[in-house]
Amino acid sequence: MKAAYANLEPRERIFCAWDRPSFTKEDKYAVEKLVPHVGGFKIGLEAMHMPIELGSSITVGHALRVHLQHFFPHLKIFWDIKGLDIENTMAGLAKSVSHLGVWGFTVHASARLESLKAAVRFAGKAQVIGVTVLTDTSDEECFDTYNEKVEDTVPHFAERFARAGGHALVSSPHELQLMNVGERQKLLKITPGVRLPGASTHDQKRVMTPGDAVAGGADFVVCGRDIFGSDDWVGNAERVAENIAAGQQAKA
Repeated sequence: MKAAYANLEPRERIFCAWDRPSFTKEDKYAVEKLVPHVGGFKIGLEAMHMPIELGSSITVGHALRVHLQHFFPHLKIFWDIKGLDIENTMAGLAKSVSHLGVWGFTVHASARLESLKAAVRFAGKAQVIGVTVLTDTSDEECFDTYNEKVEDTVPHFAERFARAGGHALVSSPHELQLMNVGERQKLLKITPGVRLPGASTHDQKRVMTPGDAVAGGADFVVCGRDIFGSDDWVGNAERVAENIAAGQQAKA
């Protein structure tokens, strides 16, 4: 799995996080200019559920997905649905998402083992991506939720997810060093919570630059505000790619 992605160009390691509640005609033009500078799009929960216009049964997320798949079939689409449910429902979720033709979709790696196995079993060609601990979670909040600190919870969930047959893991870049042992080292690593040098961390608590994340072992980074935080989406994506290139050089 990881070997297939070992020699990606810096831009190909970027997933743009589309957590926006709209996809206008102007957005379409801007996205089409952005596509050559990134590797894919992560479509989030808000976009998945927001109608593209009042009264429409079509959501922003599905409109973006269909547009990208039609005009740019080479792009990876990361369906960030974060499934967490009983075994039968997780199987149904995986079956449904498999028909969308996306590159991968997320589930919470905290789910019971049999639920995770069901998601993998019915995912078809899609990569099943396990979310460990969300990047806005502090050590204190993690202990309150899981009775363990982040540094203990993430590898625990990651190893269970690997045993379930999962394909990729999501964690903050700070936990990448914990991923290079056991079965979990074989899985792709995807890191949100990345920010360019000097950028605000906003609601994220465990952050790192894109380049440092890649140097630390990330296969892909997820960027939202660093790209969409100003009108120069292409220039912002190029700056992220430059930072990743520096990280790849440092890693080499």
